[in-house]
Amino acid sequence: MFDIVRRYSFVVAAGAWCLCATPAGASTLTVIYSASVEKVPNQPVGAPLPVAFGQIIGVLPNGGDGSGEVFTLAPRESKGLYKKTVIHAWLAADGATDGRAPSSDLTTDPHGNVWGTTEGNGANGTGTLYELLRPATASGSWTYRLVMSFPAQFYHGIYSNGGDGGFDTLTFDGAGNLYGLLRGSLTSDLSANLDGTIFELTAAQLAAGSGAPEVLYSFPLSDHSYPSGLTRDSHGNFFGVEPNGGPNQVNDYGAGALWEVSPPKRRGGAWTRQTLYNFCSDIEGDGFNACIDGYGPYGPVAVDAGGTIYGSTFFGGLCQWVGYVYYCGNGILWSYAQATGSFAVLHTLLAYNIDGSPADYDILNPGGVVLNGKGEVVTAVQNGGALDNTPINGGVIDVGTAGGAIGVINNSFGVNNGELQAPGPITPSSPPVLDKQGRIYGATSGNITATGANNGGVIYMITP
Repeated sequence: MFDIVRRYSFVVAAGAWCLCATPAGASTLTVIYSASVEKVPNQPVGAPLPVAFGQIIGVLPNGGDGSGEVFTLAPRESKGLYKKTVIHAWLAADGATDGRAPSSDLTTDPHGNVWGTTEGNGANGTGTLYELLRPATASGSWTYRLVMSFPAQFYHGIYSNGGDGGFDTLTFDGAGNLYGLLRGSLTSDLSANLDGTIFELTAAQLAAGSGAPEVLYSFPLSDHSYPSGLTRDSHGNFFGVEPNGGPNQVNDYGAGALWEVSPPKRRGGAWTRQTLYNFCSDIEGDGFNACIDGYGPYGPVAVDAGGTIYGSTFFGGLCQWVGYVYYCGNGILWSYAQATGSFAVLHTLLAYNIDGSPADYDILNPGGVVLNGKGEVVTAVQNGGALDNTPINGGVIDVGTAGGAIGVINNSFGVNNGELQAPGPITPSSPPVLDKQGRIYGATSGNITATGANNGGVIYMITP
């Protein structure tokens, strides 16, 4: 059984809460923005994006009049919450002209400008693409630019009731061409639904704000496998996961798959998709959905310079008997080496060791991953993350790319389990994002006050 490397801290800077203990090499969690200051209560918060001048770009999908807003956060001279400045607020009255409901996934182009999408309205009711132009100085203002409306083919209402539709991650290549994944879409003649579409907009199209996106690959609507977590490597290949894809079944749903979509080998050829790995291919004899290799993969994945892919599953992992109780894993961290086609479990998040002692402090349900440049895979867990089996609703952890001991980077999160209340942010809702200084940023879906109330999401920063 793996040991836990204790690298957590309970010291929280001004503007957050202190749980009082500071081991050597500790990190500090600071709440730099709280949705509790907004007019609309219980606001969800999109994933933060570190940008120039030490600023952070954030999104409130339901901000402003309810149509959404995008904003900057800038450090103040005094510690505590960062200063928020709204760059653009979408208005219901604008209707078709400007879109609404901004997606939480933002990206930067090679020039440091920020790009994002909206989920609705626009000229065709299928959302819009926008750009935030970077200022020349820290005291300057970011400028909003509506780039284009997406075509009718990009209708994603087939998943709207389940909350799985809409735009996934955006990414640029070195030439300034933009790529994206739409979860749920239509065929070009609008006659049939698709599971998803990978598309491209060239640098020239982006500059002109016109032209239709080129569809590189469309996922057929076969089993509602929900492709997500788009990641592009240096060779132009795309990778992602299907949480409900693959031939293996758990509770009547697909256990998930890791996929690759590759460019054509010759000019004018077609992009091709292949399944690299089907989850729940390694089943333990006792059953109970005992998928040793996990199920329900979570995006995004990360790819290192050697082509090895890293990711997580929300469920599954090694199961074992502890007394008369059969405990299964609470998700895994994994790697897939393309060079050899080999899959490896880096770490299984277990609730208890074989002797009945707590194993991973009830850490469970990891989200998307990122590589930190130190040979470590970093992820935020949506539940657990506690010390000495005290229930904490969230944490940020890492594990070496070769597997082994798990490291708790920070677990100064709150508690909201109906019995014990501790103030602080709860339930990380976005993958961690790292800046050049090694600071980690993320968003949560809630924030517990000293009275036990939930005041909506926050953006947090973890300083090593």
